[in-house]
Amino acid sequence: MVLRHKLRLRTTRWRLGHTALGVVIVLGSVVHALLIEGTMGMASKAVLCALVLAATLKLVFDLRHRLLRAKPGDLP
Repeated sequence: MVLRHKLRLRTTRWRLGHTALGVVIVLGSVVHALLIEGTMGMASKAVLCALVLAATLKLVFDLRHRLLRAKPGDLP
């Protein structure tokens, strides 16, 4: 919150930027998990990565829906 105030960003822009960075982190983690060789089989890694991507997409769409429906006074 301190950084948001220093950068003089609105809450909506801050949340969108924060969400975009989160998506980049999740995508990088999924790619990394799929590329490493280890004790997990490829099928189980693919299923877990698909679940992580599905959860991330749900959060992004829920946030988008919430931001689009919000009235100016609803968001802090």
